Amino acid sequence: RHSQYFCEHIAAVLIHLYNVQEEREPKPAAPAAPVRPAEPTFSSRDVQFAKNIISLFDNVPLPPNGAEEAPSGGQSLLDVEYTCKPVTDISRSPLFAVEMKVGPKRLYVVQKIKEFLGRVENQLPFAFAKLFTYDPAQYAFKPEDQAILRRLIHIAHSEATYRDAFRGVSGSAYSLQQDRMLILPPLAWEELLPLFQQANAKFEQGMRTADSIRISDEPLPLYFEINQAHGDGYQLDMMGLDRMLVMDNYGCVAADCVLYRVDEASMRRLDELKKMFAYKPTKQVLIPPGQIEPFMDRVIPGL
Repeated sequence: RHSQYFCEHIAAVLIHLYNVQEEREPKPAAPAAPVRPAEPTFSSRDVQFAKNIISLFDNVPLPPNGAEEAPSGGQSLLDVEYTCKPVTDISRSPLFAVEMKVGPKRLYVVQKIKEFLGRVENQLPFAFAKLFTYDPAQYAFKPEDQAILRRLIHIAHSEATYRDAFRGVSGSAYSLQQDRMLILPPLAWEELLPLFQQANAKFEQGMRTADSIRISDEPLPLYFEINQAHGDGYQLDMMGLDRMLVMDNYGCVAADCVLYRVDEASMRRLDELKKMFAYKPTKQVLIPPGQIEPFMDRVIPGL
C-alpha cells in the first residue's frame, strides 16, 4: 500500500514539474502577418517622366496607327483646329498647306508650327501666351489629333527633301514653312484627308472658309452660254472660270471651298483655259461662222 502511494505521489510531482517548466519556457511567437507596403502615389509628372524614359528607346514617340493612347490620369484634353488651304505664291503649281490652333478652351494660333510639332514629338512644353502653355504633363491630345500630329511631325522631318521643289518662282526659300503654315505634299495629303474629315478641320479658299473639307464627284460649277454675236458669228460666255483653282499635283480642282475630283485630261484642259484667259478682261470667245460646227462637235462636249 505504501509503495502504491509513493508511485502516485512521485507521478504527481513529475507532472507538476513538467507543467512549471512549460510555463517558464518562452513559447515561439506566432508568425506575424506580412506588413503590406503602402502603395506609392504617382503624380502626373511621374507618369510623364516614365513615358519620356520609354520614348528614348522608341523610334517614334507617338503611338503607331490604331494605337493612339488615352490621356493618363490628371491630363486635360486639348482642342485642335486645322485650317487647310491652297497656297499659290510659293510654287509654280498650287500646294495645300495647313495651319493650326490649339487650346484647352480658347484656341491659340500656332505661330511657329514646326517648332510646336518638335515640342510635341519630344514631349516638351511650348508657350502660346501668358495664359496658356502646352505642357505634356498637364495636357493630352484626342486620339484623332494624335493620328494627324504624328503625320505632320513626319512631314516636318521630311521638309528638307522637298524644300527645293517648293521654292517660289521668285526664288524665295519657302519661308512660310518656318512660321504658321506647313506644306502638305501630295502623298501626305492622301493620307491626311480622311483623318482631317474625322477631326475639326476647316477649308479656306480666298475669302471663304468652310467648316469641313468637302470632296465632290459632281461636275465643276463652270457654265457656258452660246449666243448670237452682234453681226455674224457667235459668242461663248464662260462663268465660274475665275473661281477654279487647278490642284494638278493633287488630282482635284478647288472651287468655292469644295474639292472636285477631276480626271487628268479634263484638269489639263481646264488649266490651259485658265492660262488662255488669264490676261483677257472678259471670259468670252467670239466664234466665226465657219468654226461654229467644229466648235459644237468638239469643244462643247469636252466642256
